[in-house]
Amino acid sequence: MPLLHDIRESKVWQEAYQIGFQRGLKKALEERNLAHVKRLREEGRTFKEIAEILGFSLYKVRRLARSK
Repeated sequence: MPLLHDIRESKVWQEAYQIGFQRGLKKALEERNLAHVKRLREEGRTFKEIAEILGFSLYKVRRLARSK
């Protein structure tokens, strides 16, 4: 019977773990960016100002502002 340690060392496990980690990281970053955009919009900043502050494209700022 394979041990958990053995399974975690398998290539399939490592690839699945890496994919899950990357997806989780991407989601966390998007949520953080969304929070920044919302906070700056509440302060009355324009999309252009937010893009300059955060270093994002104007398109990305508008997309984040429309989400959720």
